[in-house]
Amino acid sequence: MPFIGRVFIRNTNIWKAYLDHDRQEKALRASGLDWTIVRPVMLTDEDYASYIVTNARATAPKISRKGVAKFILDSIEQGKYIGECVTLNR
Repeated sequence: MPFIGRVFIRNTNIWKAYLDHDRQEKALRASGLDWTIVRPVMLTDEDYASYIVTNARATAPKISRKGVAKFILDSIEQGKYIGECVTLNR
């Protein structure tokens, strides 16, 4: 995370949400269930359903809600990304 982001998080109450976020992910990973953590970048209401799966920094900093829904359905139907964290963008 860039320095400015760390300072912002530390100086606001957002750090509490980040702590809870980490606890949730640890519980999910330890659950014994099949799971996929989906991290979409900025959500939009645009009318497209395409997506790019990456484990790196997003190249296009937004994705439509339809794109996220399509990814979730595709990954369930195909049995892909089980036990992975994925970042989605378009």
